Amino acid sequence: MHRRECFLFLNPGGLGGGRLSWKARFSALAYNMILSFLAALGVKICQVGISYERMGRIERAIAQWRRRAMFSFCVRDRLSQQYVNSIDMPSDAIVPDLSFNLYREDAIPSQARSRIAISFRFDGKAEASRILEAVQQIAQVIGEEHEYLFIVQVARDLKGMTELQAACQVAGMRTRLIICHDDIDSLATTYSECSAIYSNRLHALLLAAHSGAAPYAVISRGSQPKIEGMLTDLGMADRILFLGEPTTSFSEPTELDRTIFHPEFTRLNEYFDRILGPPLT
Repeated sequence: MHRRECFLFLNPGGLGGGRLSWKARFSALAYNMILSFLAALGVKICQVGISYERMGRIERAIAQWRRRAMFSFCVRDRLSQQYVNSIDMPSDAIVPDLSFNLYREDAIPSQARSRIAISFRFDGKAEASRILEAVQQIAQVIGEEHEYLFIVQVARDLKGMTELQAACQVAGMRTRLIICHDDIDSLATTYSECSAIYSNRLHALLLAAHSGAAPYAVISRGSQPKIEGMLTDLGMADRILFLGEPTTSFSEPTELDRTIFHPEFTRLNEYFDRILGPPLT
């Protein structure tokens, strides 16, 4: 209203893949009205580093309306771009996930990486029994002499991770439950002690990779396209392991060259320089 340039960045993350409740739909519609009003005033509304899964008809209409209010709309992987372009809400560009800004800082050095990180979500993305079977197969290949850290990176994973750790402990694995969903520095330090991470949480994989742990996505095929899309775009499709498929075989983890992520950091910052202007010196 003061005619000053103003940006509003909406939450990134993943959208779609299910139906919203009627309450959530009405809330989203009300939010769209507010965003449209702000856009009419001249506010530049942006959404960056987002991925989309297939949406129902009503959810798609809500998303298309919101897209029309946006100044900049950039998804984070090629699969999402293909989808949004196909439903008349085109992406302006592919911009890396915001977590790649971590590469502004060096990884925490670690003298020994004798541990293996395990971190899973239990919200319908995969059957708990399939996850348990996979983790036990991983331990058989890597060796039960290693300590396996069962890491709760998101609070709602606590119940499922506690049950998974208990089942693996009964099976003879050396395990420890790590709860650090409210402390990113503690997470980074914990991951720096691990040689690899096996997870179906995208940002567990990405944060662990920054800390030097080799990331392996363990997912049900087709259930998490944002992980498939991003790792494929990064040339890491060989690090996607599909649950319950006969062609999937677990092997000793191989070290990851962290420098492959540095171009993503550069692309991310180039985008913000274009939108907001270069940083002041």
